[in-house]
Amino acid sequence: MAREKWGSQTGFWLAAIGSAVGLGSIWRFPYAMGGSGGLFLLIYLGAVILFGLPIFMAELAIGKKTKQGPVGAYREIAEGNYGKRMGIFQIITSLVIMSFYSLIGGYCIIYIFKIGGLAGNIIDLAAAQNLFDRISGNFWLSFWGMFVFLAISCATVVVGVKGIEKLNKYLMPALFLILFVLSINSLTLPGAAKGINFLFSFNTESFGIHCILTAIGQACFSLSIGIGVLVLFGSYCSDNNMGILKSSVIVIGADTIVSIMSAIVIFPTFFSFTNTSPSLGGLELAFMALPMVFAKMFCGALVAISFFILLLIAATASAVSLIELPVAYLMDSYGWKRWKASFCVFAVILIGGIPSIYSKSFLKGIDYFASNWMLLGCVLLLCLFLRRYWDKIGISQIIEEETGSTILASIVSFLIRYFVPIVIIALVFSNIF
Repeated sequence: MAREKWGSQTGFWLAAIGSAVGLGSIWRFPYAMGGSGGLFLLIYLGAVILFGLPIFMAELAIGKKTKQGPVGAYREIAEGNYGKRMGIFQIITSLVIMSFYSLIGGYCIIYIFKIGGLAGNIIDLAAAQNLFDRISGNFWLSFWGMFVFLAISCATVVVGVKGIEKLNKYLMPALFLILFVLSINSLTLPGAAKGINFLFSFNTESFGIHCILTAIGQACFSLSIGIGVLVLFGSYCSDNNMGILKSSVIVIGADTIVSIMSAIVIFPTFFSFTNTSPSLGGLELAFMALPMVFAKMFCGALVAISFFILLLIAATASAVSLIELPVAYLMDSYGWKRWKASFCVFAVILIGGIPSIYSKSFLKGIDYFASNWMLLGCVLLLCLFLRRYWDKIGISQIIEEETGSTILASIVSFLIRYFVPIVIIALVFSNIF
């Protein structure tokens, strides 16, 4: 079977941006900041440059060189079953993430239809919490929301690479437009300066291992690094439509801009209408606190609907790439048809999401475990793999050929083979002991 290809360089960029710019950038980034504000932002930006950029480039290089998904690519590079096991672990991680991610996408769909008529009634945090509890506490409503979200995402995957490319061709411009409009609206609100001050000021009291771990985990989650998505996307590229460094900078830059813009939407808006701390937690900030804020705004119902449409667009674009990962594995390894592989993955994720529907504490726990520990585990395993097979893969040579810079190739090599694994191991031991 001939390998599917992206139709254009721009199509690949938009698909990669869609994978990176998901709920991680818009839903998770603001609450991950907690009470740390600018300190978290500084650590996050450092993680994006020192962790995100070199690993992003390395994964694209592997896909570009092998023209295979992660399991096949690692198996081709490594001896024995080591590479295959690592690829399987990445796929399991993507499925675990999708098990709660799809529920959040389902909540977005439910809120789009409910928030417009109810926005005016959410006069305080208690009313907002009551609305969220009624929705999240209704098993079948939450289940059908997740079902519809997964059906939309899997239907896109069934169409194939061209479907993913076309979806992001329309969704990404729409996402940036809505986010830009909401950002301008947020900055014009009375008291917005307090939110901006929180976003860019430094609260040194919040500095600690947890803050560093969360910031690095957020960078990995937001950029989709370490789980094989970028290897897969790189394998769909023809040699003449992808420069590794250029593509990495464009995608990472777009994702970082969206993360900061989402914080600009949320924090000035939040501080303008409430004196409550913004560090309420992920679900509370997006689905409880913000609806209360929107209710007090001019045209609040319209703003609320726009915000949850934005969340849905971001969630769908990222979910498609996470679903494509196990689907491609089933196609490449077992010769399954796309529709069969997509249906199987759909069923696994839907069943796996049921515990998160039953328990919000389980949802928060699996989010923290998967987004930090499992993802960091994937990144650590990938770095150790790259350190062992660096010369065989020839990543330095690929970077040198594209950029003409031996210095850049040496820096990327040092960061991936030494700096990143040492930092992750140190964080793990610091958190344990």
